[in-house]
Amino acid sequence: MVAKLMSRCGLFLGCEKDLVGPSESNPDGHWEEVRFVGVNDAVLAEFGSGWDYVPPLRFSAATEHGLDSDATDGR
Repeated sequence: MVAKLMSRCGLFLGCEKDLVGPSESNPDGHWEEVRFVGVNDAVLAEFGSGWDYVPPLRFSAATEHGLDSDATDGR
């Protein structure tokens, strides 16, 4: 729903051929770029979660997984 809204507002989310297509549960399509969904799923899995389950975030988790602020802020 959010991705479709963002697309309708003009945000380029990828070429139509690269978007997750319609499914039985979502006949209008998912409006998400397939490769981005893969990256998102991998990050969520690293933290023991998924698109449908996000556990409470421990602030130490980013450092434990090499995602501390020094690694992500461009320094």
